[in-house]
Amino acid sequence: VPSSTSVKWKRVGMVSGRSVRLDTIIWPGGDLSVAAVSTRARTVFRVVTALAPPFVMESELDEDGQCLRGLPCHRVLTSDKDNLTLVFNEMQRLEEEEDDQDEENQYTEYKQFTSDYVDDDDRFFPFQKFKYRTNCCYGLSMDLLENIAQELEFDFRLYIVADGLFGSRTVNNKNSRSRRDVGKKFKEELIKTEREKEVDSDGTDIKWNGIVGDLVSGAAHMSFAALSVSSARSEVIDFSSPYFFSGVSFLASPQQKSEIPLMAFLLPFSPELWIAIFTSNQLTLFSYYTPSFGNKY
Repeated sequence: VPSSTSVKWKRVGMVSGRSVRLDTIIWPGGDLSVAAVSTRARTVFRVVTALAPPFVMESELDEDGQCLRGLPCHRVLTSDKDNLTLVFNEMQRLEEEEDDQDEENQYTEYKQFTSDYVDDDDRFFPFQKFKYRTNCCYGLSMDLLENIAQELEFDFRLYIVADGLFGSRTVNNKNSRSRRDVGKKFKEELIKTEREKEVDSDGTDIKWNGIVGDLVSGAAHMSFAALSVSSARSEVIDFSSPYFFSGVSFLASPQQKSEIPLMAFLLPFSPELWIAIFTSNQLTLFSYYTPSFGNKY
């Protein structure tokens, strides 16, 4: 606690072993804050993920529009921060309207809403103009997300990254461009880019795609996926403590040293070759010492 002259320490609790006692108000139920206030103060985060069995897997909703296992996740067609904000705001507005309406009004409005669509596919995806579709995501990472959200008391909106990638860095040199690239660059400048760019001093644009691209641009607040830790990714995003380690190992039997046999000098050649060598030597000696052999050389 700062004062006019110096800084003084104020005791706020005591820690003894595994027990913690805080000098604060204990509300009914053992909570440290008012239940109504804590309920309203829950923060909503946008969580991005990518399919990677068995960490993240996808399934469809049941007939009642619920997830039998896993968490509701949304497939979006954009990675732009502003577009995602509009999508999730519209999603929240629709959910609030559904909570306030009764069953009869829901059926009437849904019937009027679907009558405007001619294609049968649009009837199954009536909110296609908002560019998202709701499925179910389950797996190890989804269980981890659910447990952490319950312990830290926050809400989240889960969606699958649009391009389905985890994140890699692409470097484009702005100084060397062909005529075809000039027209493509002009078109890209007219349409707002969906990725946050990092410009180096040497005139190169560094872009990230996939999950890392959404995190760098601010479209997503956090990610729960099978995202590997690398030095390049660590420069732009922060990783949590690793909870899964993978690697490649080889299993080989050690070579046992055996005693050198007495006939080890015969191992370089096969037995047939040794027989041929021995026979040729014997014939040479017999022909040399034979008296009737005319030319001994």
